[in-house]
Amino acid sequence: MSFGAVRVFRSRMTFQGYRDDSVVVNLWFPPRPFDTARLVVLLGPFGASEVTLYPLALEVVRQGYPVLILPHRGVGLNAHLFADFGFSEITDLRSALDAYGKYFRIPKVNVGLFGGSLGAAIAVNVAVQDSRVKGLALEGLLYDLQEASERALSSKQLVTIRDQTPSHEMLDSLSPRNAISRLGDIPVLMFWGEKDVVVTSSERQELASLIRRQSRRVEMHEVPNGVHIMRFGFPLPRERAIQLNQDIATFLVSVLK
Repeated sequence: MSFGAVRVFRSRMTFQGYRDDSVVVNLWFPPRPFDTARLVVLLGPFGASEVTLYPLALEVVRQGYPVLILPHRGVGLNAHLFADFGFSEITDLRSALDAYGKYFRIPKVNVGLFGGSLGAAIAVNVAVQDSRVKGLALEGLLYDLQEASERALSSKQLVTIRDQTPSHEMLDSLSPRNAISRLGDIPVLMFWGEKDVVVTSSERQELASLIRRQSRRVEMHEVPNGVHIMRFGFPLPRERAIQLNQDIATFLVSVLK
């Protein structure tokens, strides 16, 4: 399949995730020879279609690397699964990496991991638990999962999440403000929008401080006029959104070299 000037080979992989649920991911491959042991993984915001990750996935493929896209539970390919605001997807992603490695007979796959909003919180927790993650790119990283859910979600969504999440204490332990203290010294690229109303300015500053205590290789940016998620051309100019995707892809590829 071709997207403009970028040619992509696409596939799907089904595996057993959290509680042995049947979970589906999309795999994108470049047309030229590539190293299957070096993989870029993409996680989007809560409830967002995986299509929102396509511009970034295309840029990674253009640079010659395979991509794994994990759609959130309750959306798209995983619409049959209950959403619990990321708790299950930490296990889902680690299981996806196991399945990918088994399929390609790779003893250990190296991963450059991107997450946006809730996807960023999941990415931090996966990196805490899994040495296969060699670098993190985080967009709109949430500070506290409970508070962020109350700011960003509808009352109906909140009720559903509270029914599915094991406990408030468990969700609290996975909040980036707590999980970051367990993160190893890996490269991290972080950016927030100047006008982000989901993560406050003081929360961004504290997260930045926490990350710097853990990693010696941190790059942080506040995007002028940007909001919580901003890689799709709104409210940023299209050219700026394209550049943002290029910067993220280049960083993720760099941690795999």
